[in-house]
Amino acid sequence: MTRLLAVIAALGIFAPPPSAAQPDSGRAAFVRWAKQSAAPLQTLTLEAGQDDLAPLRAIVGQATLVALSEGVHAGAEPLEFRNRVFRYLVEHLGFTAIAIESGLTESRTVHDYVRTGEGDLGTVLDQGITWTFDNLPENAALVRWMRSYNADPKHTRKLNFYGFDVPGSPGNPFANR
Repeated sequence: MTRLLAVIAALGIFAPPPSAAQPDSGRAAFVRWAKQSAAPLQTLTLEAGQDDLAPLRAIVGQATLVALSEGVHAGAEPLEFRNRVFRYLVEHLGFTAIAIESGLTESRTVHDYVRTGEGDLGTVLDQGITWTFDNLPENAALVRWMRSYNADPKHTRKLNFYGFDVPGSPGNPFANR
């Protein structure tokens, strides 16, 4: 069974309007819950230890799909967090796939690179990650880590990379090929 991390961009327009704010008692209950439930992160560095991510095990449970959101495109910290969470999900919970907001058809280039190592990383990113997200170093770090993971013979279950957005990109000259 494939276990998948899907990364979905969420826009601030989905936040409730100020008039729909919770009553003070609801806010207070939320703040109490947040303080009791918070699990501080030690770092966003992909290569760091993962003990601080252990609470994810209980949150994810037996789920086969985990979705993360990012409040803004191109922010380094949400993407670094995504990479670290994906590594944890792979190494501790058996996930084998990630899907990001990028062209569905173009993503096959990245998928093949992650699986085989054939090609040049820069070209793979340029042709395989759309909407100029290929320029983000965090996406390069993710693909590099996935390729390294798959290259290790002790990992018999290999990782997969998918895009789930419409094909084409004004920032990708290869999108129309």
